[in-house]
Amino acid sequence: MSDLHSTLSGIGVSAGVAVGPLVIVSPPPSPPAGEAAVTDAAAASAQVRDTLKAVADGYLAKAANADAHAKPILEAGAMMAGDPGLAGAIDTQLQSGTKGITTAVSAAVDEYCAMFESLGGYMAERVTDLRDVRDRTVARLLGQPEPGVPTLTEPSILAALDLAPAETATLSVDTCLGIITAAGGPTSHTAILAAQLGIPAIVQ
Repeated sequence: MSDLHSTLSGIGVSAGVAVGPLVIVSPPPSPPAGEAAVTDAAAASAQVRDTLKAVADGYLAKAANADAHAKPILEAGAMMAGDPGLAGAIDTQLQSGTKGITTAVSAAVDEYCAMFESLGGYMAERVTDLRDVRDRTVARLLGQPEPGVPTLTEPSILAALDLAPAETATLSVDTCLGIITAAGGPTSHTAILAAQLGIPAIVQ
């Protein structure tokens, strides 16, 4: 960027003004290019189910220590991770014999996201939650840490492609001055949580 100053426009979803250093949230890991197709669909299916359960347990662990606003959102993430329909959709991808394990997870979630988006409204806003389940599952399958907001060492403004509710729920007004995301909408869980926490937020 040739100019140190740039103006971006978006949709305000939580009122307020914030000034501070910018912290950019790294994107989550993606399935490796050219990932080898699974040779044992049953074993891969069992591994995916174990991983989805670990992701669900992670949400529930956060929910146990969350406030009244964040708790139901984290519990909703756990329900998505534990959805037998999602596990079944991943099984279908694995049984094709043409996809690797993380590629199969991503493809199945993409199908679910397309279905949610076609329904519009509240369901379309749940796409962010579903993608968070995908990202955490893929990270675990790749042996990497689950994605999330880095530890803030000073009051800062967060910038990300999107913030999952599980990430927003862990934020504190003491260290998070504001939120900027490229995606999201006014009725997304992230927007609702930001408003409840009193953190200024802009999406899109």
